[in-house]
Amino acid sequence: MAAEPKMETQYIAGAVVGHLTADSINGTDSGLHSIASVSQIGAIVPVTLFSSEDTVLNPSGIINTIQKFRTTDDVFSDYFLTGHVLVQSAELVTREQVFREFIGTISGGSDQWLVQRVDLVAYDSVKSSLPSGPYFLEGPLVRKAYRLYGDSLESFQAAVLPAEDGGDYSFVELHKPIRKNNGAWIQSIAVPSRCYSKPTKDKPLSGVRVSVKDNYALAGLKTGNQNKAFFATYEPEQESAEYVKRLIDLGAVIVGKTKLSSFASSEKPCDWWEFQCPFNARGDGQLNPGQSTTGGATAAGGYDWLDISIGSDTFGSVREPAAQNAVYGIRFSTDVAVPMGGVYPSSPVFDVIGILGRDLAAFSTFAKSTVNSVIRTYDKWPQRILYPTDFFPSGEKAQQQFWDGFVTVLEDFLGVKKESISIEQTWNDEPPAAAAGRDYKTFTKYLAANPFYYDGYHEYEYFRADHLAKFGTKAYVSPHMQWKWDIGANLSKSDYEQSKKDIVLFRKWFDTKIMGKSSGSGTDAILVLPVGPGAPVYRDQFVVPTPRLGLDALNLAAALALPHAVFPIGQVPYDSPKSGRKEYLPIAGSIAGASGSDLVLIDLVHRALMKAVWPTTIKAGRTAFDDDRTLDMSVTAQVAMLGVVGSEDLTDTKLVQQQKN
Repeated sequence: MAAEPKMETQYIAGAVVGHLTADSINGTDSGLHSIASVSQIGAIVPVTLFSSEDTVLNPSGIINTIQKFRTTDDVFSDYFLTGHVLVQSAELVTREQVFREFIGTISGGSDQWLVQRVDLVAYDSVKSSLPSGPYFLEGPLVRKAYRLYGDSLESFQAAVLPAEDGGDYSFVELHKPIRKNNGAWIQSIAVPSRCYSKPTKDKPLSGVRVSVKDNYALAGLKTGNQNKAFFATYEPEQESAEYVKRLIDLGAVIVGKTKLSSFASSEKPCDWWEFQCPFNARGDGQLNPGQSTTGGATAAGGYDWLDISIGSDTFGSVREPAAQNAVYGIRFSTDVAVPMGGVYPSSPVFDVIGILGRDLAAFSTFAKSTVNSVIRTYDKWPQRILYPTDFFPSGEKAQQQFWDGFVTVLEDFLGVKKESISIEQTWNDEPPAAAAGRDYKTFTKYLAANPFYYDGYHEYEYFRADHLAKFGTKAYVSPHMQWKWDIGANLSKSDYEQSKKDIVLFRKWFDTKIMGKSSGSGTDAILVLPVGPGAPVYRDQFVVPTPRLGLDALNLAAALALPHAVFPIGQVPYDSPKSGRKEYLPIAGSIAGASGSDLVLIDLVHRALMKAVWPTTIKAGRTAFDDDRTLDMSVTAQVAMLGVVGSEDLTDTKLVQQQKN
């Protein structure tokens, strides 16, 4: 989407976090005032609070703190630098000290700030202090400050705030539409000041802003599953999903629920009949945003005020959108990595949580902090790089060259060369006896498809019955969803059970013959897999659905219960028929490992990219990287990394910019 002028910054007051003492200092008479006179009844006043815990309470210390706010907090602005100041300090015990330090003009460099009134903030019962930062004052009550951001990409289904009276895991929906510069109204998302949060050992995710896919239960809100009939059938959730509770315990801030393909299916943008499909911020704004964890990926790729999106992955629902929106993404190991309680299913055989983000270091910290204890780091790296010819070479020419460059980076870091393998040929040469003579294509044709479609239909039998009982009508679902359900309805239970048995057999065979666990490195190899399109695919292209038969590069990891991580590595310029100008298509690489090697995959690629001086952070918005060279390296280094040997390749792919003689 084309860039729009910035909207006027808007704020709201959040939960009560403190209250004033009886003492207030006024610059006119420096007398004692009653609490009732601090602000008019019902009035909410923007203020800045300074605490002796993190600020030197003198003019230079205050100015330094303000400068820090301006560079580290997107909520703080001069809007909060009114003539009214809050102070919390055990050291300022008399009104005279407060008057001497604060009342009057505070100067520092080009900053001058006239303070006319100071109020003292009381300590709570355990003497814990409030962090310095922006707040709102309502009478004697101190409230958190939230900034409102417009959801211009239409990524969110609901904005949320913590419920003040429902416990730590409960929420209320925020209804605060804001007007865009073109006059249209859009939903707003509220985010708290980053000044309030400082990561600790117990709360390593303190202040991390997280969006949640709308197939997760959030206490106090309805779960919609992106279907109006489902939303209407059920009451608000009583409990939040287990993983959400874990995030909150670790300090994360849940800001809203993001849209998904209905029932976490594979609806393309033209299949969204009941809701507007979110927009991909990359390129011309009209690229396909990917399926299922659609809103989570578009929000992560488009909004710099959001840190992490969490979703679910069945057949690629986190990984494909991650590649298309140029964000880091991982499908965790099925069944062992994270708790799934409170996440509505697509197919329990394959379903698992996944996360998306733009900063690989923060992404790694988030993953390490939230996975189960059985998922750990290791002292050694795997010493094999598997390059499956079942899927490579693949894609457009430029995309393949980026993938080759990605493999070169991994080879250089591990000190080994890739091994070309064929999973199909290995199976055909050494099949398990229990396969009863079935070759690879025959064995895998319905291996993953049967559970995927069978579960997709039968997991929601209760919903169809509940809706009929409540409304007396059949529940409406989109044509794509009905098509998927019809396939599942026609599958037999015996075929379903046989496929589940075959999946167990396939996993054991793969673990023995291709890639398995390692006590020293978590996985004895990494498997490189293609991901994402190599040419623009637009949201207005209607795609006739076809069943997902066999094993492709996305559902392979699902069938094998493997962790599979996606890493944006570049972008390719293209001439857009939508915008009429040159745009940039993101390119991503990916690797999978044995079950339980989730953190190994992230750490390995993170360190390999740093060694190669490749980017480990992604920009939000139209472009993921700074320019169409993609990687901040010299032309010579890029040619070496990407294996480009001829000037024709450089011209065709535009991977590097040639200097004119």
